[in-house]
Amino acid sequence: MASRRIALFLQSRGNDYQQLLRDDCVSTASQRAFTVKVFFAEGDADRQAEQLREALREPVTTRATALIVSPVQESRLMPLVTEALRSRVGWIVLSRWSDYLSAQRAQFGNVPVFCVMPDHEEIGRIQALQFKALLPQGGELVYIRGPLGTFSAERRLAGVRKELAGSSLRPVIFNGDWSSESGARAIENWIGIFGGRELPLCVVGSQNDSMAVGAREALLEAVATRKSPSTMRFALTGCDGSPSYGKRLVAEGQLAATVVIPSVSGRAVTELTSILDGGAQPPLAILVDVKGYPDVNVLAKHQPR
Repeated sequence: MASRRIALFLQSRGNDYQQLLRDDCVSTASQRAFTVKVFFAEGDADRQAEQLREALREPVTTRATALIVSPVQESRLMPLVTEALRSRVGWIVLSRWSDYLSAQRAQFGNVPVFCVMPDHEEIGRIQALQFKALLPQGGELVYIRGPLGTFSAERRLAGVRKELAGSSLRPVIFNGDWSSESGARAIENWIGIFGGRELPLCVVGSQNDSMAVGAREALLEAVATRKSPSTMRFALTGCDGSPSYGKRLVAEGQLAATVVIPSVSGRAVTELTSILDGGAQPPLAILVDVKGYPDVNVLAKHQPR
């Protein structure tokens, strides 16, 4: 069997879910006789694009069989997809979707090209159910989404909006970049809207657990500096729900809820193996199941009061 090599491109070393993707990919690849090189872009779309270019410049004898990518920004990578597939290097996307994949599959159908992702709209729907359980009488919802133009952020927000249609929750939406720092900035901006006035009872919903943690830190700091901190009532939810981070934060009471997203990188390696062993291309978009944690029916005890 010819040597099989994977180059794995991830967004940020400091993100717990990205680490989960790395561990799952490396573990599954070792069982399938792949070697793996891992690259972190540290949230820099230009850096990730250059990392991919460098991987494609490698000699055929050492070049990756397939590139598995968790994009920082999908649009920056589109020119590289054609370059990879023309070189017969597979292109597999984690957690995102873009229409360019359809065109590339049509043109290069004999080279692995597909994505593996959670159902992002379902994530948004689950989060909205959590918000309604936490604020059954309605109230202020501070929603911190991922970067503008990011497929996952757009679809999660669409799921939230669809589920909240007709409810008495009032969402105020802020943009983040998946980091805890951006979650803190969003809360600081929200608090600034009120000036010195009393803050309303609220739920803070974040599209990942890291932003939720940053939001919590900013809220606690605000509590510590206000004259009447007892009037500040809030609950926080996140998303990703890895055992060592998101689920732990819920167990410790730092978050009221999260959405558990299983790693998608191991599934990507499994599908890639099947193709290389002579199997057919999988569906262009492979969806994995997600679920809320804890069950929405037990969230009443976490209602901000």
